[in-house]
Amino acid sequence: MSKQDKLTPEQEKELIMLSAEIEAEAIKMKMDYDKNPSEESGSVVYIHQESSLLENEDEKLSTVGLASSSKLLAKELKKQKKKSGKRQVRTSQNWEGRILVHILSAKYPVTASHLSAEIGMAQPIAFKILKSLQELGCVEISDEEQKLGPKRVYYAPTINCLYYACFMEYSGKTGKTTDERIRKTPTFQKFDIIYDRWIKHPVFSESVSELVVPEQGIAHKEVRDALKEYCKLIIKCQEVYEEVRNDLGMYWRNLIGSAIVAQREPDYYKNTIKQIYKYIIPVKTEIDSFASKTEEVTSEYRNEK
Repeated sequence: MSKQDKLTPEQEKELIMLSAEIEAEAIKMKMDYDKNPSEESGSVVYIHQESSLLENEDEKLSTVGLASSSKLLAKELKKQKKKSGKRQVRTSQNWEGRILVHILSAKYPVTASHLSAEIGMAQPIAFKILKSLQELGCVEISDEEQKLGPKRVYYAPTINCLYYACFMEYSGKTGKTTDERIRKTPTFQKFDIIYDRWIKHPVFSESVSELVVPEQGIAHKEVRDALKEYCKLIIKCQEVYEEVRNDLGMYWRNLIGSAIVAQREPDYYKNTIKQIYKYIIPVKTEIDSFASKTEEVTSEYRNEK
C-alpha cells in the first residue's frame, strides 16, 4: 500500500465512528425484528443434516423435515437476545467507570459514538450508560445536532460526575485508612485539573452553582478546595455508614429515620415535633442540644469571615 492510499489518523477515527453507527443501526434492526417478527413463512427452507429426507428420495416434503426461515431466525434471535442481554449487563458494569473518567478527561462534551470509537465499546451500550449517568445527575445534554445519519447528542459532566468517579475509584482501592485509599484515587488527585477545565462549561458551572453559596463565586481557588474537601467528606461518611449500618443502635436509627421522615413529610414532621417537644424528654433534649451546637458553630464560622 502506497503512502497515498493510507488513511490519516483523523480519517481512521471517522471510519471507526461510522462503522460504530452502522453497527448500532444493525442492532436496532435486529431488536425490532425480535419484537415484531415477520408473519410470512418465506420461500427459503432448511433441512436438518439428520433429516430422513436425505436418506429416502421417495419421502415427500413434510413439516417434519422442514422449517421455515422465519421460525429458525426467530429462534436464533431469541437465543442471541438472551446472550446479548447477559453480555450487556456485565459490560455496563465494567465500562461505567471508564466512561466517567473519559468524560472528565475529555476537553469537550462527548457522544455515544465518540465513546465507541475512543474507548472501543459498542455504541448502544455507551448510549445506555450515558442515559443511566444522566438519570444519576452525573451528565447533562450539552448540545444536539443532526447532519448526515443519526442524531448526535453531546453530554457534558456535572460536579456529581466528578464526585461519583472519585467514589467508584475509591471503592476499588485498598489501604489501612480511608485517607490512604483516597490518596490512591487517581481522579481525586486530579480534582483541581478537572475542575479548572470544566468550570467554564455551562453544564458543569451550573451544577457547581447549586452547591456553592452565591456570594462566594465558583471560580475561586478557595471554592474549588472546599468542593474537593466536601468530596472527601462524602467518601468518609459513606465509608463509615457502610461499616456500621448493620449494627446501628436505636438512637442512630431514630436519628437517621427522623431526617428521612422530615424530608419526605415536612409538614407532618414539623407539626409532630411542635406538638411533642414540651412533653417528650428525648425529643426536647435532642432539639435543644442540636440548636445550641448549631448556634455555637454558626457564630464561630461567621466570625471567621
